[in-house]
Amino acid sequence: MANTGFISANAQADVILLNSIPVAPKAGEYYIYHGSTDGYSLKFTTERATAYGPAGTYYAHSTGVDQDNSDK
Repeated sequence: MANTGFISANAQADVILLNSIPVAPKAGEYYIYHGSTDGYSLKFTTERATAYGPAGTYYAHSTGVDQDNSDK
């Protein structure tokens, strides 16, 4: 399975437990969703380095996560 962050609803997967409970964005922070007939992007910001790379702004698409703000 590719490491895209998404799996088929029909796929069997190991249970994933959170290390901590996520909190809502702080004042002035937010999530942005953009969609069209070409796809979607969900903008989010990481506070520290992750498997995606250094702390920064990323976009989730149906094809995976990257730093490209276009619908895919």
